[in-house]
Amino acid sequence: MKKTSIATGGTFSPTRHTNLKSFALFLVLSMTGLALGICPLCCSRSDPFPVLEGPNLGQQPPGMTPQIFAPGIITTTDRNELNAVFSPTGDEFYFAVYTQKPIDTCVIMVSRRIEHRWSRPQPASFSGKGMDVDMAFGPDGNRLYFCSVGEGTKHDILVVSRQQNNTWSDPKKIGPLINTTEGETYPTFTQNGRMYFSAVRPEGLGGKDVYYSDIDKGTFTKPVNLGEGINSPHQEGDTFVAPDESYLIVSSAGRPDSRGGSDLYISFKQTSGTWTPPKNMGNTINTKMYEYSPMVSPDGKYLFFSRFYENKSDIYWVDIAIIEQFKSTESAGLFGSYLGQQPPGTVPELFAPGIVSKEGSRDLMHGFFDDDNLFILYRYPVDFKGDWTKEPLVLMKRLNGRWTAPYPSKLIGKPWIYNLESVGTGERVIFAWTKNIDGSGPSNELYLWSATKSSKGWNEPVRLPAPINTGFETWPSVSRDKTLYFFSRRKGGMGKFDIYQSVPQDGEYRQVQNLGDVINTPHIEEDPHIAPDGSFLLFDSNRPGGSGGFDLYVAWRKKDQSWTEPVNLGPTINTEHSECRAYLSADGKVLFFSSNRNGDFDTWWVSAKVIHDLRPERSSSSSP
Repeated sequence: MKKTSIATGGTFSPTRHTNLKSFALFLVLSMTGLALGICPLCCSRSDPFPVLEGPNLGQQPPGMTPQIFAPGIITTTDRNELNAVFSPTGDEFYFAVYTQKPIDTCVIMVSRRIEHRWSRPQPASFSGKGMDVDMAFGPDGNRLYFCSVGEGTKHDILVVSRQQNNTWSDPKKIGPLINTTEGETYPTFTQNGRMYFSAVRPEGLGGKDVYYSDIDKGTFTKPVNLGEGINSPHQEGDTFVAPDESYLIVSSAGRPDSRGGSDLYISFKQTSGTWTPPKNMGNTINTKMYEYSPMVSPDGKYLFFSRFYENKSDIYWVDIAIIEQFKSTESAGLFGSYLGQQPPGTVPELFAPGIVSKEGSRDLMHGFFDDDNLFILYRYPVDFKGDWTKEPLVLMKRLNGRWTAPYPSKLIGKPWIYNLESVGTGERVIFAWTKNIDGSGPSNELYLWSATKSSKGWNEPVRLPAPINTGFETWPSVSRDKTLYFFSRRKGGMGKFDIYQSVPQDGEYRQVQNLGDVINTPHIEEDPHIAPDGSFLLFDSNRPGGSGGFDLYVAWRKKDQSWTEPVNLGPTINTEHSECRAYLSADGKVLFFSSNRNGDFDTWWVSAKVIHDLRPERSSSSSP
């Protein structure tokens, strides 16, 4: 099947993967009757048109469950409709109709209330010469903005002005500060004239980001990226912003909690000027397919959006009260240490349920970094196939005191690094990765790498030399004196995996020492975590005498620098399942670990008092 280019606005483009709703339409419409030309732009004049009076085309208002808007009138069975925009007075309704025959066309349609009666929808006077979509009124209602592809292949934002006879002027582009060669879509306005829109730009955080631009003496200013609070490494496209800028609704694709191709998310603006982490609007709004083009009616009573489902794009509406449920849960945000979670006692608790530990995924914590302003999580999909190199790290950052929502991202300029550990003050990191930094090499091999930070950012990582690396070295942990601990399956060990240490010489790791038969056994010892002062070592093992598959153990350093016999952390921590990957918080107060006691691996936490209570008297170290 020959692929035909579509250029409707939104979050995905067939050629650059930035216009998701276009991709959905393209992928399916060419396989349906719509590709055969069964799609008139407007109803035949011979068809009877109903008498429509009252607001919202005389339609019965919806409740808390989305309903198709004006079925058989606006939303029909034989064409594709998207976007839903009322004029500020509520007397004009604009929407877009997409068809492929005789050529790809997206035309803006309008119905007007004249002498209390709504007219039959007709193409708007300014539309029909390109792929026109994504309409939005300026605050005063005398300017209508929309996106169009003319002779080029990318969308620009255009504007028409209302004339004295209530007609529209010819379209004009709004200027080079906004429109670029990469394409701009979906403008929306606050009551003071600030314009939000989505675009692909070199400084962006992902495929497509949300930007805003203010008006200065009638000209739009240089756009500002809305930042990590809203944007992610994925796609943020169609965005509606409330007139008072109190909240925004954005269509996003590729987030970890996405239910389908693209979902609608909501975020609230705080008194500090920051935005709450975008919250998925849930199964009532979002489906396994695509939701996009959010818009709230001028009276603030209804949320309109478009849904691509069962091979067709339709316009839906729902009572605006549906967003109230998110205000109480999201407006407070996440502040403080530990992602704003209340510290646990001596019985393990799931860490940040629904935020970090989520149903349907395997969540393995890396830890807190950058003075506890960065949280790193490794999230496997439920259907994990064993190729961990294709699963990115998940980050949360504390910006202006507030934690962002989890989002997959790169670290030190590289995707998918594994087991990151900070060295010293954080100017150097050690992590595990494949044989080559581009990700190539045997999938069953891991190597330790190092990267240093300069004034220009992270330098290119360097693989640590032999004898540190032999073919499977991972899970680095570094004490305050920069002694490196890791586990390896190298030859000469005591079991399948042993724990090793390397004391730096002139700042470099050159020699390796097996921790010996007090720590290592003929079984598996892995995932070492050394206390910052080196006083104790946490690890997991499947040695005999444990409670389940893998148990957590602690060994204490003696005055002569040897190790005590490892002690099982006991039945309060260890279960008949597997516990692994222990991690002590920087303040020494909390122990984090991973466990599959609930099915999939999640992150758990417990007071570090459980370690203190196991300390032997002969240890010379201070308590955590």
